[in-house]
Amino acid sequence: MKNFHGKAEDYLSDSGLTYTSVRPNFYMQNMLHSAASIIAENRFYLPMRDGSTGLIDVADVAEFIAEVLTGEGHDNKIHYITGPEILSFTEMATQMSEVFGREISYVDVPSQAFCDELRKWGTGDWYVAAVTDLFELIASNDGAKKTDTFTEVCGHAPRSFREFLEIHKAAFSKS
Repeated sequence: MKNFHGKAEDYLSDSGLTYTSVRPNFYMQNMLHSAASIIAENRFYLPMRDGSTGLIDVADVAEFIAEVLTGEGHDNKIHYITGPEILSFTEMATQMSEVFGREISYVDVPSQAFCDELRKWGTGDWYVAAVTDLFELIASNDGAKKTDTFTEVCGHAPRSFREFLEIHKAAFSKS
């Protein structure tokens, strides 16, 4: 079944309007949702198994979109953008450990348990389904694709996950 993004892209393509679609892989900022457990337990919990993904900072996504909107040659194109590296969630935990100066662990949780937790927060079924689909793509390593599109369009490399962690270190700290 095609997700909401895919249906929207099909609608735009079929409309005859000029469009450009930007597909960031996985936002680095998604890791901020795990800050509370990282602060309290030095762990984060996600249903990603051993999957890897090409993270990208939303600031880089914004810069990319600005370039696309003001530049030429993007009509009726789909741009896949990632950061400069493909990382597993265990590798992310290793980088967090190095940057934060304490041992951080990634704990894989069953997808159903994660969905049940989302529902406890009052999250709607459509959102749970969308997140589950995304996370399953990553868990199955379908998100383990790096592109150079950001660098080609913007003229410099996107921010690394380590740089993101340095910038947001305080969000993962008790102080």
